[in-house]
Amino acid sequence: MDGSRGGAANFLISRTRADGNIAQQIAAILERAGGRVLIQDRDFANANFMAEMDRGLASDARVIAVLSPEYLTKPHCTAEWSHPLGRDPLNEHRRLIVLRVTECAPAGLLQNIAFWDLVPVRDGDQSLLETVVLNAVKPDAERSLDIVSRFWRQAPRLIHPEIKPTPNFQDDGGRLFKIDNQLWHRDATASAITQSTTVNGLGGVGKSTLARQYAFETQDDYAGVWWLDASGGDRGPWPGIETGLVALGEHFVEGISQHPDRTGAAHRVLAILAAGGFTRPWLLIYDNVDGPGALTQWAAPAPVHVLATTRLSSLGSEVKPVMVGTWSSQTARDYLVRATGRADVSAADWDVLAERLGALPLALSHAAAYLRRRAAVTVADYLSDLDGFMSEEARVPGEAAYRRPVYATFQAAIAQADTVAPGAAAVMSLAAFFAPDGIPEDMFQQNKDLYPAAFAPLAASRLKLRDAVGVLADLSLVAFDSATRAISVHRLVQAAARESLGARQDAWALSGLAALAAAMPDPAPETWPLCITLARHAQALAPHAPPDPLSGQVAGHVGSIGDAISAYVPLSDALQFHRAANLIFDRLAKADPGNAVASRDLSVSHN
Repeated sequence: MDGSRGGAANFLISRTRADGNIAQQIAAILERAGGRVLIQDRDFANANFMAEMDRGLASDARVIAVLSPEYLTKPHCTAEWSHPLGRDPLNEHRRLIVLRVTECAPAGLLQNIAFWDLVPVRDGDQSLLETVVLNAVKPDAERSLDIVSRFWRQAPRLIHPEIKPTPNFQDDGGRLFKIDNQLWHRDATASAITQSTTVNGLGGVGKSTLARQYAFETQDDYAGVWWLDASGGDRGPWPGIETGLVALGEHFVEGISQHPDRTGAAHRVLAILAAGGFTRPWLLIYDNVDGPGALTQWAAPAPVHVLATTRLSSLGSEVKPVMVGTWSSQTARDYLVRATGRADVSAADWDVLAERLGALPLALSHAAAYLRRRAAVTVADYLSDLDGFMSEEARVPGEAAYRRPVYATFQAAIAQADTVAPGAAAVMSLAAFFAPDGIPEDMFQQNKDLYPAAFAPLAASRLKLRDAVGVLADLSLVAFDSATRAISVHRLVQAAARESLGARQDAWALSGLAALAAAMPDPAPETWPLCITLARHAQALAPHAPPDPLSGQVAGHVGSIGDAISAYVPLSDALQFHRAANLIFDRLAKADPGNAVASRDLSVSHN
C-alpha cells in the first residue's frame, strides 16, 4: 500500500496490462524525483487487486491515468479515473493527471479533462519524457511551460454553443457593467432567487443579445456558461430548462440523460454546479422567463450565477433588474454607420431612420443588414418601401404601437431575401409557426406534397433550402447552427411573418403540422431527444392549428406519443405532448360544437 519508498503514496498509477511498461517508466521517473508511487505491477503482486486499489483511491494519492485506446474500454479503469472527479467534475483541483501514451481521442467524461501528450516523446528523448512527466505533476505555478507547453492539451471550456459574440454590438448605457456588478457583488447568504439578475425590456430591445454578449465577454471568469430556454409560463412546465440541464449533466455524469426521473436528474445537475468543487462559479442564463415561477422552481444555489431575460417589467422585489430600452439617437446613429459600412448617408438621414423604427435595436439591426446588402438603396428608398408594408390593411397584433414599424422592417427584409433566394419567404412562412429556437432542418425536408406550392421546390432540394436559409441568416432574420442543423428565429420576426400571410395562415400552419407528424419518430429511449424537441414545436403549433381533419390527426398522433413514452419517462415529460394535443382538440370542438368525434377526442384528451 505504501509503495516502494515507504510512507503514504503521492500517486496511484491507473493503467491497463498493455501499457504496463510505460506505466513503470512513469513510476520510476516520479520516484527518482522523490515521489511515492502506488503501482499495480509492483505493489499489488500478492494482494487482492480490488481491495488494494480501493484503499489507494481512498487515500490522498493523486491518480495518474495512462491513457490509451485499451484504457478507454476497461470498466475498472473508468472506475479508477472517475473517482477523483466525483467532487471535482472538471478536475480543476488536478487530482487526476491524464498522460496519453498512445494516439486516441478521450471519450465520455474524459473529453472535458486536460491532458499531457507523451506520444511524441514516449520512444524518443528520455530526458524530455522525464521533463514532461515531472511538469505534469507540478502545481500550475511551478511548471516550465516554455519547455513543455507543446505537450499540454487544454480541455475545451464548457460553453454553450449559443454563447458567441454579436457583430457590431452596442452597449448603450453601460449595461454590461451593471450586469457584472450585480452578479459579482451579492449577499452570499441571500436566497437563490434573490441572487438572480434579470435583463428586462420589451421584445426587440436586445435582452438576449445583451445576456449573450455578457456571457461571451466574461466566460473566462466562470467554470462554464450554459444557456437555457426558460419559456413556459409562470407555472411551467419548463422543458427547455430541464432538457438543457440534463444535456449539461452528460459532461459530468455519464448516462444521466437516460435516467427515468429527468426532473430529478436536472436538479442534480444544479447541485453539481453549486457543490462540485469548481474553483470558479458557473453562469446559467435563463432566456425568455415568463414569470418568477421558473426562477423559483429552478433556483440555482450559490455560488452559481443566474442571469435571466424577461419581457416583464419585474419578476418581484427579490430579483435585481437591469432595464433595457430603446437606444439613444447617438447610439442608434453610431450603430447604423458601423453595421452598414455606408459613408454616403448623412447623420440626419440616420436619425430619421432611427426615429421611424422607434430606435429599437432589433429593427435597426435588420434595417442595417438590408442597407448593407443593397448599397444603391438610399435611406429615403428604404423608408418608402417600409411605408408600403406599414399601410397594409392587416392590423398589428399585440402589445403596442411600436410593433408597426418593427413588423414592417422584418417584412421588408423577408421580401428582399426572397428576391435574392427564391423561396426564402416560404421558409419564413413555415418557420413562423414552430417554437422559435432549434427548428430541425429536417422539418423543412419532408415529402414536398405536405407543403404549400411555394415551398415544394425547397422541400425537394436541400441545396435550394440551404441557399435560402443562408440568405435569411445574412439578413439576420434567422440564426443557423451548423452543428445541430437547426434554425432559430426571433419571436417578433415570427409574428411579422405570420401577419404577412393574412388569410393564408391556416394553410401554412397545417403544413407545419403535417411536417411535424411526418418527422415524429417512434417513441423509444434512443429517440427521446428528438421527441422532446418536436414536443416543443407541437406546443408552439397548437394555438395556430385550424379546425381541420388534419389537425385532429396530428393531435391524435402527438397524444399517442405521450401515451407511449409515459411508461418510461416521468409524467411531466409525457404531459408536454398531451397538452399540445388537448389544445388542438379544444379548438376543433369549439369550431364545430355538434361534432361528436371532436367532443369525444377532447374528452379523452382531458382524461
